[in-house]
Amino acid sequence: MTLSALDYLFEQWAPGSLILKTTNVCTFKCKYCFWFRNKTVLKLPDLLSEDIEDALIQRVKTYVIEKHLRKFKIIFHGGEPLLWPLYRYGAFIEKMNKLKAETGCRFCYSIQTNGSLIDDTWAELFKKYDFAVGVSIDGPRDVQNINRRTLEGEDSYERVIKGINCLKRHNIGFGILAVANVSVPPEKVVDFFVKDLNVKQFDILIPDFTCDDKDKPSISSYYTSLYDYWISEYAQSGIEIRLFTNIINILLGNASNTECLGYGPMVVPTVDTNGNIGPTDTLMITDHTNRETGLNVLRNDLSEISKNNKFRWIMQQALTLPEKCKQCDLCLACAGGYLPHRWSNKTKDFQNPSAYCDDLKKLIKHIDVFLMKDVIRHVKPRGASSLN
Repeated sequence: MTLSALDYLFEQWAPGSLILKTTNVCTFKCKYCFWFRNKTVLKLPDLLSEDIEDALIQRVKTYVIEKHLRKFKIIFHGGEPLLWPLYRYGAFIEKMNKLKAETGCRFCYSIQTNGSLIDDTWAELFKKYDFAVGVSIDGPRDVQNINRRTLEGEDSYERVIKGINCLKRHNIGFGILAVANVSVPPEKVVDFFVKDLNVKQFDILIPDFTCDDKDKPSISSYYTSLYDYWISEYAQSGIEIRLFTNIINILLGNASNTECLGYGPMVVPTVDTNGNIGPTDTLMITDHTNRETGLNVLRNDLSEISKNNKFRWIMQQALTLPEKCKQCDLCLACAGGYLPHRWSNKTKDFQNPSAYCDDLKKLIKHIDVFLMKDVIRHVKPRGASSLN
């Protein structure tokens, strides 16, 4: 992408959300965690301070007024975000409610938690402020405990289920995020989410690896089996697996609604516990300097992101496809895959096909073939009568 085109994109760019790292500590020690994989994050403060909180709120106020935004979303993240005291969330949102009255902008909140600390008081806060709640759990007990254990190495399953049951008692809807374990039959995980947890929306994420990682699993068989099982057993009843609905949308010519696939920029701002403003947090699996922008809410407005060279470089990398990808017939559907998965320390950039290139091809083609058969099944031959 040319610099002038990139300049134009940044001039028009006005993201309506940001990720806020309220904590830099966790109750679990997950084997695949993208955040704590990079030890540089250990230098960050454990908790977001009130000074950083107040500075961020003023930056958000200035930003939504300048950009004439009528809706803005804050995604609370960690670490484990529930380690930030409950009263701090209440105080934060009350301050944001004052901004709503001053600016006319509606603020929305979501939180991604491992569920281990959810109790009645947390559930009441989620309900009071209409939080969208996501819970991270990989499956039934034996699956959950493969990669997701407590800091002490103990069983985490009961703690998470206790939190989920609390959400249910308070009639709080929630989504599920899991990470794929290709050694586990995917139907076992799906049945657990739908039949045991009674969730309608969830996602089973592709494990995070870069082009340099040698122990990356092959995922194509797992995901094609998962897709077939979802289609045959659950899709018609309104159960949504985000990865598949996104691929289907892309193949039907619609825009991608996630960062993992599809052509588009990857510039969701993330505010760390020290106030630093960087690109999406998953980039920590690459060179950590890819998130070092020099911006901080104590001294910089959010509008300065569009002038920042590191943010611009990340966007340019996301929108400039590797040469191999440009020659591929799935170019726009895949778009090289998730940007962090395109990183290589050898090239020091993202101009590489995804670490999962061959797997993604197989999966997308598998879904594409199904969609074509489905279209053919529902399209009547030319000249066929519509009368019984």
